[in-house]
Amino acid sequence: MKVLIATDGSEYGKAAVSAAAERPWPPGTNLRVLTVMERPAISYITGGERELDLNYNQLAAEIRSSLEAIAIDAARSLEREGLTVSHIVKEGVAAEEIIDEAKEWGADLILLGTHGRHGIKRFILGSVARIVATHAPCSVEVVRRGE
Repeated sequence: MKVLIATDGSEYGKAAVSAAAERPWPPGTNLRVLTVMERPAISYITGGERELDLNYNQLAAEIRSSLEAIAIDAARSLEREGLTVSHIVKEGVAAEEIIDEAKEWGADLILLGTHGRHGIKRFILGSVARIVATHAPCSVEVVRRGE
């Protein structure tokens, strides 16, 4: 079995990692922790000043490094439970990258957390969990953070 665990390091993403750690997986199960670096709109500004480009590139490198650390920490916490785990950081739109990784890797299950937004916040910010659940090539489990 292949289980893709999407996390952004938030309490909601950590809930998905915890759910994976607590579950008794069948022998031979492989888990993969995925974090996604979403580029802010400023990256699409063209003809900008060189200083802006350098600052943005430095910021992007720092963000990617932080996301790599999040993925590694999550993978290590799962390895301590005796699970076989890999990790990956992708760049793009979170929902699309989660779905694409599930397809490419051949995931049987995706685990991810949800912020539980409703109403206008959900409309404006979108719902990664909703998009993944409706478009994934495999089963999806949306983990709610315990209160």
